[in-house]
Amino acid sequence: MWSNFDSEGKMLAILNDETARLLKAYGNHPSFVMLDASNEPAGSYQQQLPGWDKQWHDADPRRLYGDGTGRPAGPGFARPAAPGQPAPPPPPPFTYTAGYNVTGGRGASGWFGADYERTLARFPIPVIGHEVGQWCAYPDFDVIKKFSGPNTTFAGAPEHVKVPYMIPGNYEIMRDSAREHGLLSKNKEFAHASGRFQVACYKEEIEASLRTPSYSGFEILDLHDYLGQGGALIGMLDAFWETKGYAGPSEFRQWNNTTVPLARFKDRVYTTADTFTSDIEVAHFGAVPFANATSSWSVITPAGKAMASGTFPARAIPRGKGTPLGKISVELAKLPAPAQYKLVVELHGGAVSFKNDWNFWLYPAKVDAPVAADVLVTSGWPEAEARLATGGKVLFLPKGADLDSTDPRFTSLPIFWNHLMNPNGTTMLGSWNDTKHPALAGFPTESNCDWQWIDITANTRALNIDTLPKALQPIVQPIDDWNRNLKLALLYECGVETGRLMVCGIDLDATRPGTPSLRRSILDYMASAQFKPTVQASVADLRAHWFSLDPNHVDPGATKPAAPSSPDLVDPGQIRRPPSQ
Repeated sequence: MWSNFDSEGKMLAILNDETARLLKAYGNHPSFVMLDASNEPAGSYQQQLPGWDKQWHDADPRRLYGDGTGRPAGPGFARPAAPGQPAPPPPPPFTYTAGYNVTGGRGASGWFGADYERTLARFPIPVIGHEVGQWCAYPDFDVIKKFSGPNTTFAGAPEHVKVPYMIPGNYEIMRDSAREHGLLSKNKEFAHASGRFQVACYKEEIEASLRTPSYSGFEILDLHDYLGQGGALIGMLDAFWETKGYAGPSEFRQWNNTTVPLARFKDRVYTTADTFTSDIEVAHFGAVPFANATSSWSVITPAGKAMASGTFPARAIPRGKGTPLGKISVELAKLPAPAQYKLVVELHGGAVSFKNDWNFWLYPAKVDAPVAADVLVTSGWPEAEARLATGGKVLFLPKGADLDSTDPRFTSLPIFWNHLMNPNGTTMLGSWNDTKHPALAGFPTESNCDWQWIDITANTRALNIDTLPKALQPIVQPIDDWNRNLKLALLYECGVETGRLMVCGIDLDATRPGTPSLRRSILDYMASAQFKPTVQASVADLRAHWFSLDPNHVDPGATKPAAPSSPDLVDPGQIRRPPSQ
């Protein structure tokens, strides 16, 4: 029931009638352990549904009753009493499910080794995570071919006019938009890259739930894409429950299973001056405890070579969360850098084994200055334009103040649910990276956005290159909302008159572990004979980007996030660092 409850009690009467028939039909079924009145109930439900809870619990207390999933059940859960005010009525002893408006109960605040316990410990009854995840991926338009069900004739249409039972009109609109913006040729790459970033976010969200003692479980929305509301592309499977090709059951089971090894380490990027440390634990909900489980860990390269390893003492593993296995410590000065590594933890409980892993990145603590004396590095376009006119090389680093609101912020999480109800103004789905391009040779990366990119892109604006030559292909390309399909870039190159230009939207002077290595990698490439951009751009087209030429330019919307378009949703949280970092 997703209706407002009228003051006359008509809706409540309908609910009570439905409840009585449900209990008569299914009340003795052994799997019938919970009953909620609604999904995300709205309006006056808070006044009338607590009475429904009590009435049916008194009549048949064999199960848990709740007002509804997604929102607080009863005022005692919603908020504590204000100072000097009487305490709200105590909550009923039923089930509460954490929803959108449980600040601190979902999202990035619990990722990277953290959890949601600070928020959830105050609840005296079981808490179940409601619709966790909902991170989107860019569509693979080949799904359109799957809409090939039996043909039918619509009422009023000529008898000879037959159309498929389901028409993928939304996907066709998205595809046509991508074509208009010159992005359709990258469709496979976008679908895969955004999908891998989606998987990384789902992994963090589910592991955070498994690390939280006060979470008694969670339910995901959804394993497959939802076609309503314009399209909520939140599935790791497509709308037909079939694979999208970027994730499979074996990977998914590493962090969503009866038994899951878990790690608690906050950072994903390090320098060779650091020591890598992590506490390791396990969440185990198998049929029986493990009497004498053994476990081990290793740090491996992408090729699978072990760079460090160890074992933990054998121990009994009870059913439940938070069972410690041990602590890892690795001196990173002994490992080559820059490089990507993976922490792998394995647990063996008798005849069954479980494994989980986490990527992290290592950079040199000190990066020597590049030998690129002939490259001008500037954030001033007039200076850049003058050097290009003489045939020089320029690394142009535009400042955010020189951009306008057509250059959207690069968001650190994918779109949540869909663009129509997206609560936090997120418009992107990670990025696609040209791993074969020599400008990235010294900055380890896969073709998808991962946490080493998120670490260096705080407060970064994606550069809208829709008006530049269509042949220009970015080296690092943010993936825009599938309904808008802006052609964006964080790093691209082009020829300008007789000069050669590299443009980077990332702050290469930021004091993050990876930025010196990225800067060195770009400048080493620009100093080499390989730096020969094949696409030309005109001075006029480029000049239109940089508002520093206009001292009176004001863009009040440049950094203002979009307001939530639905009062039902709140921001599940972007990944943010303190300004001091």
